[in-house]
Amino acid sequence: MGVASPHGSTVTKLWRSALRGDVTINEVSAFDASSYRASLGGEVSDFSLEDVPGMLRPRTDRSTQLALVAAQRALESAADDYHQTDPYRRSIVTANSAGGYAFGEKELRHLYQRGPSYVSTAQSYAWFYAVNTGQLSIRYGFKGRCSTLVADSAGGLDAIWEGARLLRQGQEIVLAGAIESFFSPLAWVSMESTGRVSERRNPSESYLPFDERAGGFVPAEGGAYLLLSPNRPDEKVGKALRISGHGKTMTVDELGSQALARAIRLALESAELTPQDIDIVFADGAGVKSEDDQEAAAITEVFGEQGVPVTAPKTGFGRAGSGVGALDSVLAALTLRSKTIPPTPGVSIKNGTGLDLVTARRKLPSARHALVLARGVPIFNSALVISAE
Repeated sequence: MGVASPHGSTVTKLWRSALRGDVTINEVSAFDASSYRASLGGEVSDFSLEDVPGMLRPRTDRSTQLALVAAQRALESAADDYHQTDPYRRSIVTANSAGGYAFGEKELRHLYQRGPSYVSTAQSYAWFYAVNTGQLSIRYGFKGRCSTLVADSAGGLDAIWEGARLLRQGQEIVLAGAIESFFSPLAWVSMESTGRVSERRNPSESYLPFDERAGGFVPAEGGAYLLLSPNRPDEKVGKALRISGHGKTMTVDELGSQALARAIRLALESAELTPQDIDIVFADGAGVKSEDDQEAAAITEVFGEQGVPVTAPKTGFGRAGSGVGALDSVLAALTLRSKTIPPTPGVSIKNGTGLDLVTARRKLPSARHALVLARGVPIFNSALVISAE
């Protein structure tokens, strides 16, 4: 696993901060957001541009720079050397919803203020939502099936499942996940226009899903990549983690809660599990009251009231587009390994939700299966099951 997050850009930093219930949301520093309705965000503060190859620094967006470093850490932490595999049986699947927003905005400004000759040739790809897949495949020599999925915040989970599916089709190794960054004026205006972004100024009360005070989400940057293999390393006997099930639906001609509940049931079915087998649910936690109500209704419909512990550690660092599902997947994996649930910081559970929301660190007597949920605007629902073996 390799991560980039406001909690830190190593797995250890992310996990320790999540367990403590830290809130790393602050005033945006990437640009002057003081005149905007929303001014808080979750930024990756420990990232160093020196970790990015020099020739790529002026030709890539921050989201791609974060992706390059996180992918390298995922590859370096793997039990096996990926160089030993056939390059044409190495695949990459990433998700993206925004592309290189900041890079594209900078070059458009050059175009309109200075003229076409001042626009970088890198603009032809650096803004594109598939750029991370392309840059990673070139740098690390992944020449198998490489793709990018676009499903807003649901995309990260979809990418991880697609990676697992490629392994079953004969790929030897797959790098899967998502990383995004939205910190530029153009991106900010785009998000504010949805009416879903929190306008609160107090970081500890800014992102409160399933709470009476819920008033939107806080944008963040970051995400995670998982290196997937069909083989369990010998030293991981009893500690291996498997992507065991997935369900995806689109909310079209049914209520949002029904569509999400259907995705959960599809995930359980593909993992050959029952609701009683799930030990923890990582909620999407939109922070928008109507969407939170839909998600709570879906969870209680499948698991019953107070039927399973539910957590949303992202309230401490914000929502990083499709990258947030990948980060939740890492946190779910670490929960299974440690048998400890990270809390949902700052939230007071709303009456009538029926959820057993974890607001303080909690030990699990058993931790075999975790369910991760992600929803993307306007219609995407994704559910991923991670299991310990």
